[in-house]
Amino acid sequence: MSNPKVKAAVKLRESKHRRATGRFLIESPRDYLRVREIGLCVPQLFLHGPFLNDDERIEFYHERGVWHHAQDVREVTEPVLRKLAYRENPTGLVAVVEQPNWSLEAIEWRDDSLVLVAQGLAKPGNLGAMARTAAAAGCAAMIVVDAVVDPFNPNAIRASTGAVFSLPIVCADSDDCLAVLEREKVKPFAAALREGAVDHSEANYCGRVAMIIGAEDRGLDETWLAYCEKLGQVVRIPMVEGAVDSLNASVAAGVLLFEVNRQRSASC
Repeated sequence: MSNPKVKAAVKLRESKHRRATGRFLIESPRDYLRVREIGLCVPQLFLHGPFLNDDERIEFYHERGVWHHAQDVREVTEPVLRKLAYRENPTGLVAVVEQPNWSLEAIEWRDDSLVLVAQGLAKPGNLGAMARTAAAAGCAAMIVVDAVVDPFNPNAIRASTGAVFSLPIVCADSDDCLAVLEREKVKPFAAALREGAVDHSEANYCGRVAMIIGAEDRGLDETWLAYCEKLGQVVRIPMVEGAVDSLNASVAAGVLLFEVNRQRSASC
């Protein structure tokens, strides 16, 4: 594996190299077609034909317009593809993609904007599933705060079913995120099983809203809870007593975000 482009691509399996280069990997024809449709830049596309199914081979080898979106297309051997791929069973394609350039300052705020803030996430699968839910709920953005994982981890991409390609996902620290929410007059709602929390269906979600959810093992830290108690509300999702300690973070996000939409469609 002496090709420097292959070596550079393999490094993108690690978060530090994704952050340093602003690039990430995708590993399926479906993801490649989504990236192409959105218009993200694809510096390299690596193909191993025998791993593609018949329809994919027609699309990627006979219809040049599909794969010609990539700047550099290379046929690779099976061992090279397996080295590049994150999955145990590669699909026949690995591509290097430029990350979208999202930032807190670039979020477009409307009077009724809804954003999901995920604080302290450690599991890429949760991040990806929450991004998928946020996109389905029509969120203007997802802000990932103080996380140890990034949105372009291969497991996050897979769990998001490609939502991370188009939903603005901004990584930030708590101080910067809090400053933007306060400046933009966004009402914060923290999800927590806490004394004084109101039933999630009884809160008023009109106006600009940030739904804030913490990591499953620790929940939200006190800074965020205090901020929400001061400028918004702490809400809880009623559960059968004694059944479980908490909901999966992505499930909680779905319940809360779609409650916001349900209430708004009825009264806002």
